[in-house]
Amino acid sequence: THTLLGLLTLILSDKTICATLHSDKNVQDRGLVVVDPKAKDIILEHRSYCSKKMKERHISGDVLGYITPWNSHGYDIAKIFGSKFTLISPVWLQVKRRGKERFQFTGLHDADKAIILTMLVPTNKLLLVQ
Repeated sequence: THTLLGLLTLILSDKTICATLHSDKNVQDRGLVVVDPKAKDIILEHRSYCSKKMKERHISGDVLGYITPWNSHGYDIAKIFGSKFTLISPVWLQVKRRGKERFQFTGLHDADKAIILTMLVPTNKLLLVQ
C-alpha cells in the first residue's frame, strides 16, 4: 500500500507523467487488457491512448458514456472518443431532499445542448440517454 501511495504521489506531482500520452500501440498490444489489472498499470496508463486507432471500435456491443458538468475533462473525452460510444448520458439533474417526503430536481441550468449536438451530429449513430 505504501509503495502504491508513493507511486501515486510521484505521478501526481510530476506534470510530465500526468500529461496525456499518445502511443503507436493500442491497449491490447501494450498488454493492458487483462483479467487482473495492476493498480500501477492503471495509474501509469490512465491518460494514454493510441491516436492512430482512436476512432476505431473494437467491440460490437453498446458502450455507454456519462458526461457531467462538474468534470470538463469528461466532455473532452466524449468529443475525442465519441465514435467509440453508442450511448451518451448527460448527468445534469440532481435530486435533493427537501423534507421527509419532498424532493427538488436541480441542475437544469447545467444542461449544455451545444455539447450534445457536437457529439451527435458527426456520428449519426450515437443515442442520447436521458
